[in-house]
Amino acid sequence: LDSGQRVSRYYQVNASESERSMAWHHALQLHRERPELLPLSALDTFSALPQDVGLVSKEALDRLGHVDVFLAAWSSMRLGQPAQRAARPGQFWACLAALNTLRATNPRLHYVMESVVVQVDPDRRARRDFEQVCKHLGEPVTFCASLVSPTSRPRNYWTNVAAGVPAQRGDRSWASALSPRHRPPLVD
Repeated sequence: LDSGQRVSRYYQVNASESERSMAWHHALQLHRERPELLPLSALDTFSALPQDVGLVSKEALDRLGHVDVFLAAWSSMRLGQPAQRAARPGQFWACLAALNTLRATNPRLHYVMESVVVQVDPDRRARRDFEQVCKHLGEPVTFCASLVSPTSRPRNYWTNVAAGVPAQRGDRSWASALSPRHRPPLVD
């Protein structure tokens, strides 16, 4: 909302009931603060998709039509072996599939994907999984989440918008980069 972009439909997909509840209350707070940018009608779609990202079908994503911004996060870098992924894709693989589906019909889609910092983890598997994510999304920008959210922990952010590390809390470089009026260069 800091970019001035009006939200006409807000979809939330999160398997955690407590996180969904927090997101709902946050969305209502944002509506109260900026009703012209986040009208209450935009929240009608809040729970319209399955709440497990692994259960959101390609057809459901195709029905969304035009999408400007895709934000995704996954809680673990444990990606699993290929046979496990085929049976039950983990959060990262499901988020990546959703991103690829949306990009196919929304070529100017902006995305930000977030996860834990594991590239310094002594566990070889964690570092290997991090490298696998980077093969698909490129190198992340890494900084403390407190610069862009209420949480305070180091996080990796992968994005296709030209926005660097925020200089301080309240830095609007990410918000302006996602503005429909700005249309920054996309990074492939």
